[in-house]
Amino acid sequence: MKYYKVKEHDNLARDPHSKAVVNVDQHAYVRHLQEKKHTEEVRSTSHRVASVESDINMLKDDMTEIKQLLQQVVSQTKVN
Repeated sequence: MKYYKVKEHDNLARDPHSKAVVNVDQHAYVRHLQEKKHTEEVRSTSHRVASVESDINMLKDDMTEIKQLLQQVVSQTKVN
């Protein structure tokens, strides 16, 4: 499809059919896609880190509970 250049804007062109102004800067588009991918990777990593932190905290709670139960068992066997 043929686009017409927009005056004083090398990276913009007009679509003759829809009259829309479109950005034709391919480098900017590639950079945008790379930034979007990086942002998604960072967000995914942050989510995984939060999940691991939650799992660790649950394990800590479980270990505390097990320790308390063992202390009860030991104290009951000393009494008997």
